This record gives sequence, structure tokens and C-alpha cells, in this order.
Amino acid sequence: MSADTVQVERYNGGIEYNINNSAFVVNSSVEYNQTISEDNIGNREGLVFRLSSTNGTGARHTFWEITHNYQELENNNQNGNQSKSEAIIGLITDYKVNPFVRYYNEDNSGDLSNSNTSIESNSYGLGVRGLITPRLRVDASYNKPISHKQDLDGDEQKEYVNVAVQWQPSIRTNLTANISERFYGTSYGLNLTHRNRRLTNTISYVEDIQTFTRNNFVSSIAGFYLCPNITLTSIEDCVLKDDVNIVPGEVIDPDNQDFQVSPIQIFTLIEDNVYSLNKTFSWSSTLALPRTTISFNTNQQNRQNLDSRIEDQLSGASLNVKRKVSGRSSVSFDVSYTETSLQIDTEFERTDRYRRYQVGYDRSINSALSFNLALSFLNRSSDNFTLNYEEGRVSAKITKGF
Repeated sequence: MSADTVQVERYNGGIEYNINNSAFVVNSSVEYNQTISEDNIGNREGLVFRLSSTNGTGARHTFWEITHNYQELENNNQNGNQSKSEAIIGLITDYKVNPFVRYYNEDNSGDLSNSNTSIESNSYGLGVRGLITPRLRVDASYNKPISHKQDLDGDEQKEYVNVAVQWQPSIRTNLTANISERFYGTSYGLNLTHRNRRLTNTISYVEDIQTFTRNNFVSSIAGFYLCPNITLTSIEDCVLKDDVNIVPGEVIDPDNQDFQVSPIQIFTLIEDNVYSLNKTFSWSSTLALPRTTISFNTNQQNRQNLDSRIEDQLSGASLNVKRKVSGRSSVSFDVSYTETSLQIDTEFERTDRYRRYQVGYDRSINSALSFNLALSFLNRSSDNFTLNYEEGRVSAKITKGF
């Protein structure tokens, strides 16, 4: 560990029970998960239950798809229970259009602090399954909320159309996508995988509800500095001011307006005892050549605190090129960019940007002994100029296996 790194331990164990025959398919699992962090923030434990069932290949008159996910988590004597279920049951006809009924239920409950908002969805509907081609299937249904629950904005939940697409144009390509309505509004989902002899691509977009994570920050003022009334790039241009009766932005010298009071703002990681809506997009691509492997990854996560409605955003991209120069050695080049924006559209909004470059050399001396040498450079720029810094590092590592 180095700098502000915190050790986080995760333990899980459970059992699975699966059935696969021509009549029906069932996949189920029960797990116990526990997370323990060194700073005691984000500790949690609980049970996770998953169940899915579909009709088998031998079905002649009815088809069905049933999924149910339930987790019960606890942290500091607070608990969060999350349940999401979807059931589709339909008739198989001699045509390419098959009718079905759909039921959907989502409930996020417990004794967390979301006391004034509705974070559940419950509806039923009628729809049709269109078999456009043997490899392309489209489900479309018209759904009506069962209760008069309000959505996240305080409006009554309304009827909506749910559409789900499954497409497998080839054995190497698979696409699933859906659009629906949940308690927070329109919901989307996407998963695309494609591979050939050299190239593998995976693209996904997921919207889920989380709690008891290590992603909740609050802002505070650590102190005040007297800084020149110019664009600042370094804290060395400022001096600490201990007077507590100062006003941020106050001009200290009215005649020359040389200095002003600048607050030093920090973000502190706190317990995440609320539900948050997380929208995550990710794309990974790997090109495997005879002696060279090129990997590209990019992702973006938008997190909305469902209690305060404050949003954070984390995005990044990385490129890795690794080339084998001999039977026992290889060289690599890594470049990555990370951007973190906290408390977007508030007075405390702050964006930090990290740029990292690294060149490495790996050599396997024998079957049990290896050597690694790396040169890296890190540049951080922030809206809070006191956090700007650059760092160069040289590291060498010898690994011996027994």
C-alpha cells in the first residue's frame, strides 16, 4: 500500500443449484458476502439470492422467463433490502408472433435515509414476442403500474412500454438491449460482445441501485489561505490565514486588490447509508497479434445520491501495449486518463484529472524467478489548485516462487 490506499477485504461463499433439460432450465444460487475495510467505511455483510428459469427446447405450447434477485445487506445496525423480479409467460403459436403477460416488481427498502422518496416499481402488462428471424427476437409489452406509487420526482407512475431485443447475427456476436420505465424514469440496458480470431470487443451499459459502497463523499472547508488575486497554479503562492472571521472572496487590500481569501475545500469519504442510482457504461477491446497485444478500456459511471439528488461522475480510459521481445522477456507501454467530478452543479463542485504514463520491462529468469522494471509519470490537475502535483517513479521488483 502507498499514499492514501486503503486495504479492503472481500469474502464470499455459497451454493448453486442448476437444472438443464428439454422441459425447463433453472439456475439458482445463495451467497453470503462480507466486505471489511481498513478504515471501517463501507463495511457490509449479507445474503444474496439469485434465481432464473426458462422453458426448455422441448416446449411446445408455453414459454416463460423468470428472474428474481434479492439481497439483504447490513452495516452499522442499518439494513438495506433490495428485490427485483420479472416474469414473462406466453403462448407458443404457429406464427412468428406469440402473446405473453409480463409482471415486474422492484423494491428497495430498509431503514436507510430515503424516507421521503419512492424507490420501488410494480407493474403488469400484455405484450407480444416477435420472432423476426431465428436469431432475432423482440419482446414488446404495454405495462400498467399496480399501485399509485409516485416516482422519484413526486409524480404518479404512469403506463409505459417495455421493449427487449435479443440478437445473435453470428456465433461470435451477441446483442441484448432493453428500454423500460422504473421509479426514477426511463431505464436502458445494453450488452454487446463480438470476437473473432484476433479482436475481442465487449460493450455494456447498466443501471442499478447500490448502497453501502465506498463512493459517498461530503465536502467541507479545511481552512483559508491568502492568495494573489490571479489565476493560481500552486499553493506556494499563498499563505495560511488563521483568522476565523473571514469571508471567502474577501479582498484584503482594497486599494491594490493584491490578495483575496481562498477557501481550501476537501472531500471526505463517509458511510454510504443511502441508496444511489448508478449508470455505468464500459467498453473493452483487445487485439491479439502474434507478438503484440493491444488493450483499450474506457468507462464512465454517473452516480446520483437518491437522498440528496447530488450527482458524481467518474470516467476514464486506458491503453496498454505489450510486446514479447524474446522467449523470456517483454516490454509494455501504458497510458491512462481518469476524471472525477464530485457534487456536480453545486457550489462545491470539483473535478480532478489524472494522467499516467508508464514503460515497463518484464523478464522471466527461470520458471520460479522473474524481474520487473518500470518507469512511470503521474500528473494531477484539479479545480482546487492545492491538489495539483506531478510525480515520477522508478520501481524494480524481483519475484521468487516456491
